[in-house]
Amino acid sequence: MTRRMSTTLILGLIAALVSAPAAADTPEREDRPPRPWRPPPRPPWWWVLEHGGDTGADTGTDTGTDDGGATDDGEDTTTTVGDRGIWFWSSSSSAYGSVNILGDEALEDETITDFLDWGVGVIYGSYSDLPADSPEEVAAWNQKLHDEGLESQLLLSGTTWVYESDRDSFLDQIDERLLGFHDIASGDERFDALHIDLEPHILPAWSPGTDADRRELLELYLETIEEARDYLDAAGETALPIELDLPVWFDSSSSLGFTDDADRDDWWDRLMTAADGVSMMAYERDSASRIESGIDWELARYPGQIRAGVDIDIPDTWTDLDDMVDVMQELETSWAGGLCMDIHAYRDLREALE
Repeated sequence: MTRRMSTTLILGLIAALVSAPAAADTPEREDRPPRPWRPPPRPPWWWVLEHGGDTGADTGTDTGTDDGGATDDGEDTTTTVGDRGIWFWSSSSSAYGSVNILGDEALEDETITDFLDWGVGVIYGSYSDLPADSPEEVAAWNQKLHDEGLESQLLLSGTTWVYESDRDSFLDQIDERLLGFHDIASGDERFDALHIDLEPHILPAWSPGTDADRRELLELYLETIEEARDYLDAAGETALPIELDLPVWFDSSSSLGFTDDADRDDWWDRLMTAADGVSMMAYERDSASRIESGIDWELARYPGQIRAGVDIDIPDTWTDLDDMVDVMQELETSWAGGLCMDIHAYRDLREALE
């Protein structure tokens, strides 16, 4: 076909568009526009090995390792990719909690330097009521993160939200801390994603329950995530990703109450339709092989959507930070394109370095 279209064809297309029914206010899940893929803020390790050169973002910031990004023996803790994630909890009782850092320019700069030194490119930030009560502080913080090439996700955490009786409190937090904040903020002042830390397996009803009880809790969890997705879509945030936290053993058919592998696969497929990615919490796993064995099913089924999280659990899981860093770097270079690693959490990292 030539690039020039005939008058008849053009008129036909216009007529078809005019006669088409109006779109619904809230798009069906399968009809939503795809949420944009965001490249890592720094080149992946394999690109650097092939092409060489500096891996820092073009911000004028030195991303080389200093005291905040090196272990006691001076080992470089960073990799050549800056897309590690880190949980940044509000932690009002800690000097390294977000609510004690935001609003203090010097502390903010120090924290961002720590992120860069440790190869972090994605921040999972929990800010308590700050997005609603002090939106200007959060907006300025997000702008700073974006100026350094970092991604900012709003972290909401709860457990009882899976129950229908408590679902409204979950949606209220989305309203107050995300949607309301986005009504005020603009551009790089906004969040890049909603990160949901909702763990049904820590509910009191989980351990003593039957397989059927646990399967019901999983269904309630899934419905909660689907409702969050629909709620964002209805508010016009169709392009905003949803990221999740789940333990690595959530693919086990036998321990979770799934009737069979097909039931498990269907549950996961529905979950990954509503969500855009999952950080698989490989806590208490002290080697690359043990972490890898816990996420290989998810990595194969949902390539590009799975990350692996490690907990700074010294000395129970790790001998020291060097031990943890060695395992992280092994995993980051063992997968084609690199496996993105997440660190739990900034508060614990700083306390481990003291």
